[in-house]
Amino acid sequence: MNSGDSALEPSNFKLTYQPGVELKFADFLINLVRDAAFCLGENAQLLYVNKATCCLTEYSREELLSMKVHELDVDLSLHNWLQLWQNLKHLEHDSFKSRYRTKGGRVFLAEVNLRYIKYQDIEFGCAFIQDKGDGLIDLSIQEWTDDGREIKKNLQQELTVIQPQHIDTLLHLRESRFRFLLESINASIFLIQGTQISYVNPAAELLTGYTKTELLTGFDLNQVIKSKKSHNSPANNSEYQEIKILTKDGKERWLVGVMARLNGVIDFHGQEVEILTAIDITNYKYVESELCQTLEKTKLLSELRAHLVAIVCHQFRTPLNVISFSNSLLKRHIDKWDEEKILPFIKHIQIGVEQINQILDDILFLAKAESVQFSFQPEVIDLVEFCQDLISKMLIINSEYHINFDSRGNCEKVWIDKRLVEPIVNNLLENAIKYSPIGSVVELRVDCHEGEVIFHVKDQGIAIPEEDQNRLFEPFYRGSNIDKVPGHGLGLSIVKTLVNLHGGQMRVVSKVGVGTTFTVVLPSVPYLYPESS
Repeated sequence: MNSGDSALEPSNFKLTYQPGVELKFADFLINLVRDAAFCLGENAQLLYVNKATCCLTEYSREELLSMKVHELDVDLSLHNWLQLWQNLKHLEHDSFKSRYRTKGGRVFLAEVNLRYIKYQDIEFGCAFIQDKGDGLIDLSIQEWTDDGREIKKNLQQELTVIQPQHIDTLLHLRESRFRFLLESINASIFLIQGTQISYVNPAAELLTGYTKTELLTGFDLNQVIKSKKSHNSPANNSEYQEIKILTKDGKERWLVGVMARLNGVIDFHGQEVEILTAIDITNYKYVESELCQTLEKTKLLSELRAHLVAIVCHQFRTPLNVISFSNSLLKRHIDKWDEEKILPFIKHIQIGVEQINQILDDILFLAKAESVQFSFQPEVIDLVEFCQDLISKMLIINSEYHINFDSRGNCEKVWIDKRLVEPIVNNLLENAIKYSPIGSVVELRVDCHEGEVIFHVKDQGIAIPEEDQNRLFEPFYRGSNIDKVPGHGLGLSIVKTLVNLHGGQMRVVSKVGVGTTFTVVLPSVPYLYPESS
């Protein structure tokens, strides 16, 4: 070949690659570039990713190859991807900005370049993405509603200095940033036209339990609102609201928020639009309710304590006066009176002491019962024998009365706690005798059914006036028609407390001139209380 020739002869040298070496070179090359690159199929499935994609998204290659692109792209739903794919097939290339989320939860703005490729009847897309940072506009909902009227004016001013080719990019960026703000805020956001919802953020979906599709498809907001209190604030065209809603799963939630009108801020074809920004205060409401109940109980307890002290003092005063008076007379005349005249005063002192002891015993018993110091220990007993024994003891003291006893059902083997039942029956029988004429008949009937025992105590006494029946079980409360019948008003309080401790129920029917019937229903379930050895 002459040196003056301008043409080059083709070389006979040819580099021979081993199978797959050329593909290996391409793999090395694509994994050394700084930009994230990946291939994806028509169904948005990731088919190939380079190392930069793994570094950018914080996922491993294996994790990414099991994912679809909309799991990374925050703004790309499956529906949008199908539309994007059709446009890509037509244009063969597309560029846009979108938000991507890393495995650690960081959301950043990405510039995406996507190209359509068809190779041997296989269709796929090749994408390159660049991280444009995570700086988002610092704009709160309140700032948006307060300054909204200036948006159009400011935007027009900005557009005068922006090149036409940058306008679409700017608007898309602002839309993405604003959408990110609405969808990442913890407060629930509702855009409302009349009673119809035109936009909700994810926090609103989570709060109500309804999906965005359900809320935006002819959903009437009034169907979830149970109650609402509003306080107008004309100065900023908004109102403060406290709302109680019913979620999709039937739970009640309390919200507090601000309803602002967007008149003139955004064009909704002349329709009035409101934005509701609300936070969930249900837990606060429950705490507030419990605090109010506690305060109310404390107030009642304080009033009851003061009432109790006054009543106890009154109950002690009578026997103490008797004791004091009798003792004073004895001291004055002990050397002048004979035994016959002294004995009645000694008897008065003895009765007064017994009354005081009885009051103290009853108060102590009631306090133990109310503080659940009595443990509930049911056992199998013969209830007929148990009742007959109680009646025998009662008639020794009250021999001038008659007590008729009757039992129905199998009462020879029932499960009850006789330590609790004995004072119940005793108090009811004592009251029936105390408020009945001498010589009258008191009835005690026991009905034993499967799972329960029912006691009926019936008398023909003075009965309980209707106006007194609501306070019948209050400590120290006594009826208005008792006259001079002795007592201190603790018996029925003790009975009611023990019935509750036994897990039973109690009711009373009383009519003046006829008599009174007390009914006590106690559970008796053998398989709940295994018999101890």
